[in-house]
Amino acid sequence: MDPNQNSNYYNPNTPPNRNPNTSPPNWDEVVPETQPTTNAGPSTQPKQRRRHRRKQAADTEPAVGGSSRIEKWTTEEEFQLTKAWIDVSEDPIVGRNQKGPDFWSKIRNQFFQAMGRGEYRTNDMLSSKWRDMNLKVRKFNGIYSQKWQTGRSGQSDAMIELEAEDQYREEFNAPFSLQRSWELMRKCPNWIRLETVQSSASKRSKASSTDSPARRMLE
Repeated sequence: MDPNQNSNYYNPNTPPNRNPNTSPPNWDEVVPETQPTTNAGPSTQPKQRRRHRRKQAADTEPAVGGSSRIEKWTTEEEFQLTKAWIDVSEDPIVGRNQKGPDFWSKIRNQFFQAMGRGEYRTNDMLSSKWRDMNLKVRKFNGIYSQKWQTGRSGQSDAMIELEAEDQYREEFNAPFSLQRSWELMRKCPNWIRLETVQSSASKRSKASSTDSPARRMLE
């Protein structure tokens, strides 16, 4: 009898509890691991904080000369800008009937020469600063003139000036800090004349005074 045909025949080379007619298992086969499914819900892992770039401060912007901030105007700069405006406006050849850009180009050159720092401010900075200064000086000069006309007997100019500074502070909630510029401007005939023209021009139509020489010197 053939031992291979007899199921009861014992083969010592056959592993125990194994059918000799079945193929051996593949021990190299990789069975994928099954992971338990979880219900959808909020993650318990700690969230990572997002990195935000720091916003540039609203009061900073590139300035002329590579500076990261616009420099605050000093009293010396304000004085030199006033002096440059007066010198150019009082020039009998330069100061009369010239166009605004030419007028301010000469002021700009004299201002930078007096400061000795090169061109560190733009034309818009200079003209904008002058308009701001001119407005403040006109307001203060109006207060001073009124107090001088109605002043008490024996009052000195210094006392009237102090009273004008106090009234300016009360009306505009800020101190008047352009005394040096005011001293120059109130003695300048062109500035006095232009102040009168500017005051009267506000009462007229804009079209009648848009291209006047006086307005070009103020702007």
